[in-house]
Amino acid sequence: MPASEAQIKHLKKVKPDGDWDQRQLTKGQAGDIVTRMKYGMTKLERALKQAKKAKEAEAKLLEIKQKNEITVGKLF
Repeated sequence: MPASEAQIKHLKKVKPDGDWDQRQLTKGQAGDIVTRMKYGMTKLERALKQAKKAKEAEAKLLEIKQKNEITVGKLF
């Protein structure tokens, strides 16, 4: 049985860039995807975003520290 219009509509609403073809997805597959998006994948995506932000903040801090570093040339 193909996925229902409501399932495809929900998938497109949640992830518009996805390739959601009603003829290729069954109702069960669409239901599984919706469940993963609602309960599992969003948590993973949030964790990945937080890790990316932390890494960018660390890189920015390192860049600021390097800019503020004072070096002295050769003394005679």
